[in-house]
Amino acid sequence: MRIERFIYSVLILIAATAALINWRRAAILSADNDQLRLKIESLEVDVTGSSNLVEIARTQSDKLRTQTSELMKLRSEVTQLRGGAKNVEHFTSENQRLQAELANLKSSQGTAQATNSARAEHFPRESWSFAGYASPEAALVSAIWSMKEGNPKSYLESLAPTEQERMAEVWQNKTEGEVAEKHKNDVASISGIRVLESQNVGAGEVVMNVLLEGVERVEKIRMNQVGQDWKFGGFIREPQAP
Repeated sequence: MRIERFIYSVLILIAATAALINWRRAAILSADNDQLRLKIESLEVDVTGSSNLVEIARTQSDKLRTQTSELMKLRSEVTQLRGGAKNVEHFTSENQRLQAELANLKSSQGTAQATNSARAEHFPRESWSFAGYASPEAALVSAIWSMKEGNPKSYLESLAPTEQERMAEVWQNKTEGEVAEKHKNDVASISGIRVLESQNVGAGEVVMNVLLEGVERVEKIRMNQVGQDWKFGGFIREPQAP
């Protein structure tokens, strides 16, 4: 009986010891679990903070990239503006130079035109030729050239219709040779003609004062426009007193 009680007592002691040991293990595991949970929460906080830091870093990086791009644009615009300013200075200088050249050219052209105009109004005898009828001066030269050459037909073609009728009456009792000889004699002493004055007196009519060089006589003549051509309209002379 005592042996059984002893065995029961030993078993109870063993069971109590095992229970105590398990309880201690459970307490230790619970403490470890609490520590682990705290570490996990801490890690979660750290991870959350890291995520926020990453997001902040990403945002700052985007802002920096945008600002860098804007800065590059501004630098490019400044460079363009500087280049534009240099171009403006260059164009201004070039414009001033061209204007000066244009002014000089106009001045030269004005002088040349004045010289050419003066030359065009003076016709030495050696320059007489058929000059056509495009202008009053050209028609005058063509008419006097016909007289120098002794060519009545050409001279007649250089006359205005009214002057043609008048000359036809004057020539009606003369041969072509006689007319040619008279024309040659009329201009034999003339060394040149110079237009001293030219004035428009009406539609298609110009009156010119012409110096006959060599004989040193000024004649007033009429030039008439016939269609697109100019023709010699005859001398204008004051009627002589009876």
